[in-house]
Amino acid sequence: MNIICKECGKEFNFSSKEQYFYASMNYEMPKRCPECRKARKAAKKEAEAQKKWEEAERKLSILLKSLPYQKISLGELKFENPEHSLVIIGNGFDIMHGVKSSYWDFQKTIGKNSSLRYEMETYLDVPGDLWSNLEDSLGRLNYSMFLNPTVLDMWLDNFGAYDPDAQAADFFAAVETAIGPTFNIPRELNQRFKKWIKTLTVEGTSRPFSVLRGNYKVLSFNYTEFIEDLYGAKKVCYIHGCRKNRKKGKPDEIILGHVPGLEEEQWDKVELKPIKFKNPYKRYIFESAMETAAREAAWYDESTTKKCSEIIKKHSAFFEGLSAIEEVYVIGHSLSEVDYPYFDEVNKHCNAKWIIGYHSYEDMKRLVELVERLKLKDVTVFRT
Repeated sequence: MNIICKECGKEFNFSSKEQYFYASMNYEMPKRCPECRKARKAAKKEAEAQKKWEEAERKLSILLKSLPYQKISLGELKFENPEHSLVIIGNGFDIMHGVKSSYWDFQKTIGKNSSLRYEMETYLDVPGDLWSNLEDSLGRLNYSMFLNPTVLDMWLDNFGAYDPDAQAADFFAAVETAIGPTFNIPRELNQRFKKWIKTLTVEGTSRPFSVLRGNYKVLSFNYTEFIEDLYGAKKVCYIHGCRKNRKKGKPDEIILGHVPGLEEEQWDKVELKPIKFKNPYKRYIFESAMETAAREAAWYDESTTKKCSEIIKKHSAFFEGLSAIEEVYVIGHSLSEVDYPYFDEVNKHCNAKWIIGYHSYEDMKRLVELVERLKLKDVTVFRT
């Protein structure tokens, strides 16, 4: 069947296979050609995004009016006393300089058919999109999928672990296969992430923070050294490691992870319902496998939790050297909960004025939470 598109006037074919599908779903015949349908869908999506942005802007305007903070523009940002200034930067700083360093950019490098991507999108129990906040998503592993008695019983049977003549290797192979993603996700993610950050480059020519000059200190949450290259920063603490081998010998450890305790909610969902076996030996093997699987699966949390207290202790000299800081500038940081301990530590060592950047309504909400948490009195905000 040939149909004239009501949008562009061109004729397009409506195949018998498509007709059958539309009829089976009780759909009306298409009135537009595939190209116009695609363009209409894209326009609708763009209109919805625009409406969502406008609503967020409206909420931001209302929130800003209610806050007692001093508000300035990016152009009004001053940097008068570098010797007594601390600059805290997050990934937004790199993005503002044309660096494609978002988790979405990282996701594009993995590929749709990657086993890592499949396991992350299958086994991480994340409402919505896991790539919008990768670190938080890592703390939401669905342990119930690995400690499922039926699944574990299947693997024990497949590897012949129930056989009285089975070797210990058969038992452990069955358990490791059942909980495989708990090992695969952190290991492969870490390897791919390290390779990816080494490829990041500054692609833009904009230098919006030309005010950054002098002998100031930097607390960097980025893995890149661009604040050194672009603004000549010398005293930089890369709290989660730097891709640049700044010291002879072993390179920095690259730290990526979620807030401690996030996994407890996932463990609470696990219901260990053992299978009733008549054979006592088989029951013993199964119960041993369940215990081993639970113990081994806990390694996932160990490897994906950001141990902030240990990291702070490692960089204690930097934090203890902040007593003379009078102004703290926060640029491009998401202010997520996982990094609260570091802000607590900064605030503990200095009595300073805080100048904090934000980009969106959601940023401002987190900014308010941080100010209340730290009980900050002198706060100025600017939009990036």
